[in-house]
Amino acid sequence: MQYVGRWVFAAGFSAALLAGCGGGSGTGNESTSEETSMLTVSLTDAEGDFLGYTVDVTSLKLERANGDTVETVPNSTRVDFAQYTDLSEFFTIATVPVGNYTGAELRLDYSNADIVIQDENGQALTAEAVDSDGQPITTLTVHIDFNDGKLLKVRPGVPATMMVDFDLDASNHILSTSPAKVEVEPFLVADLELDEDKTHRARGLLASTDTENNQFTLNVRPFFVKLTHYGSLNVHVTDSTGYEVNGVTFTGTNGLSALAALEAGTPVVAEGNVTAEGGYTATQVLAGSSVPWAGKDYVQGTVIKRVADTLTVRGYSVDTEDGFAVFNSDITVNLDTDVRVTRLNENASLLNKDDISIGAGISALGTLSGTGDALTLDTSSEDDLVRQWPTTLKGRVLGTASFTLDADFFNGRRAAALDFSGTGVSPASDSDPDHYRIDPNGLTLGNLSVNDIVKVKGYPASFGTVDSDTEDFTALSVIDLKTDTRGAGVGIRWTGETGGSVVSASDTQLVIDVSAATSSTFRVAGVDIGLDAGTGTVTLDALAASGKGRYAVKTRGVRGIQMFHSLTSLAAELDARVSAGQKMVALVSHGRYTGATNTLDTANITILFEQ
Repeated sequence: MQYVGRWVFAAGFSAALLAGCGGGSGTGNESTSEETSMLTVSLTDAEGDFLGYTVDVTSLKLERANGDTVETVPNSTRVDFAQYTDLSEFFTIATVPVGNYTGAELRLDYSNADIVIQDENGQALTAEAVDSDGQPITTLTVHIDFNDGKLLKVRPGVPATMMVDFDLDASNHILSTSPAKVEVEPFLVADLELDEDKTHRARGLLASTDTENNQFTLNVRPFFVKLTHYGSLNVHVTDSTGYEVNGVTFTGTNGLSALAALEAGTPVVAEGNVTAEGGYTATQVLAGSSVPWAGKDYVQGTVIKRVADTLTVRGYSVDTEDGFAVFNSDITVNLDTDVRVTRLNENASLLNKDDISIGAGISALGTLSGTGDALTLDTSSEDDLVRQWPTTLKGRVLGTASFTLDADFFNGRRAAALDFSGTGVSPASDSDPDHYRIDPNGLTLGNLSVNDIVKVKGYPASFGTVDSDTEDFTALSVIDLKTDTRGAGVGIRWTGETGGSVVSASDTQLVIDVSAATSSTFRVAGVDIGLDAGTGTVTLDALAASGKGRYAVKTRGVRGIQMFHSLTSLAAELDARVSAGQKMVALVSHGRYTGATNTLDTANITILFEQ
């Protein structure tokens, strides 16, 4: 099947930069002192048609108003951006000079890139990254100017924040699937406020624990990095923080005490939220042998098939001893009869291997064998375990009295890629993703209507138990994506001969003519809701208050990106470019879909021009 002219609502890269502590005072002028503050960088993405997007991040520099540059990344780091659905990860904690910063520069190495897309049937395809001339990409340097009256101001003792988003949605366009090719035109977008609603992950080695003040300190080790120092992070905890330490679950002070009993240098993974003041509070913590990379090989991904006690997991594997990672593969996991199965905040003694079914998200620790695409993880050792984390479903509501979905995605994987054989007590009872029955588990569904697109988190029913009385899935949360500020996206593309145009613009609304568009997509949670190229208009309403938006404009083949923070200033820039003879060739935006008016309420828009 030829899969042409499609915008990918897939992944983003963001860097959350926090500057704090330090003495002295600052002014509005460029500081010439050598005072410093701390800078925290994190990465994130959003699910879509990328199963993997692995490249090497070789540099992330900030540019000061006096022309100096400050490097924030100590070493080249290999990152799979597609692994960071609905969360971000702390990347590096750097010490930077105080002063005014006017721009940023990100350098990516595609020499050994591993980019995997999925077609409509969920088939994984390895894609080549090419430029607008169809030539293979080796390295890319993306530059952004903090214009439109906003600078990153780092002051002694005053926390400063910045979100830098390498927008893979806007930066990548699938040209075809046979052969699989992705055209890359990189976008880097900046925001001087952190996303407090997003979950943030921190990985590293335990430095110290302070039970009196309910906190601990990590020496950050992002992704699969073992040795390089990426800075330190203070992690706050509460009485409701959940822990799993060496395979044993705790809550609150008992968990912090278990953490305090561990030696310095013990692996730790935390997930939680940042605050407006720049603090970080963990909602869940894994430590010791519960951490995937704590001396065990591991496999992480989604169960797409099960035969007896043999799982097929689509995701990635890491050989801890040899230090190599294999992304976006189908890996065999053999479940031992007595393998430990855990879920955070649940009693592990009530769980067993049969609780793992199709669509389950797992992290399995054991011993890898095999080579290449034929890898098998054995879980027969006493300290092996399989941790199940909540599956994220996305799909359209078929009914609410009996909560039923037409399920499109399981953890970002298309439902067509999953084999539900064996999920029922008989073949006739096997789960059907086109009619997927959900136990709401006491949750209120009063605001949902048929055809709403929702995101449901929870667990599939135990393998082999589904029947007329047992639903396919038990919900932990249900989110109507009409309320999700990044639940929808629109992508439009024009040729360089015609170009797009603005019908009208104000500080609250931008209306785009798509009558000359060659392709256009309007999706909610990856589900295409229809936008016909060659007809009508697209309306983008400002979700953010004036001066709070993130609107980026770039010219193809030109290094710099311009940032704007109101639709009025963006529209003025668009008019100026069109008057100068440039053509609008692509627009991508994320936001909240309003079905009644067929509009997208958005705080971020990226637009590509051609000279």
